[in-house]
Amino acid sequence: MDIKINGFDGPEIIGLYAFLKFYEDNNLKKLIEKDAIDNVPCLNKVKELIKGFSYKTKTKNEINSIDISSLDNEIYFTEHVSDLMGILYHLRNSIAHAKIEKDGETVKITDYDNNRSNPLCTTKGTINFKTLKDIISVVQETQ
Repeated sequence: MDIKINGFDGPEIIGLYAFLKFYEDNNLKKLIEKDAIDNVPCLNKVKELIKGFSYKTKTKNEINSIDISSLDNEIYFTEHVSDLMGILYHLRNSIAHAKIEKDGETVKITDYDNNRSNPLCTTKGTINFKTLKDIISVVQETQ
């Protein structure tokens, strides 16, 4: 039986977990971009890979008004210390909270703030699965 979770098969799920482990092991949440790249040089490759989709910061209200089905290889997220660190942070949260979904060759990514009574979306986006796979491959090479 071929089991999938949120559209991802077993090896793909292992890749997602490898990304989480990489993010946590390198304490990326606590670093600014320059320090992160100094400590983890492979992030330069990741920085190049994210040029494969468009991204922009927006407010929570703006993000919440976006219909994710209208997005095509673009991510919107709340302001972070840098674009690279913001994308990594929200990707990490999307994976960790099971708010990532693969539909064919498209990956939908969402993230929410931690307001339990009325959580607002802090990230909405879609990227090509190949881009996500390439990012995961880069980080797996370092482990």
